[in-house]
Amino acid sequence: MITLFAKDIQCNHCTMRINKALKEANIKANVSLENKTIEIEDEYQERTLKILDDLGFPAVEK
Repeated sequence: MITLFAKDIQCNHCTMRINKALKEANIKANVSLENKTIEIEDEYQERTLKILDDLGFPAVEK
């Protein structure tokens, strides 16, 4: 499990958009508004980073 940090997560709508996009890509994730983080399995890191970039939430590994 890895944790990604996305500083642009600002509200529940942001977390819902991220959750929806990752779910559509069959990626299980735990998105935290409070911490501005996304927890995913290691094998999905590259795909998740691409999806987050496309959504406007660039992320880095925490």
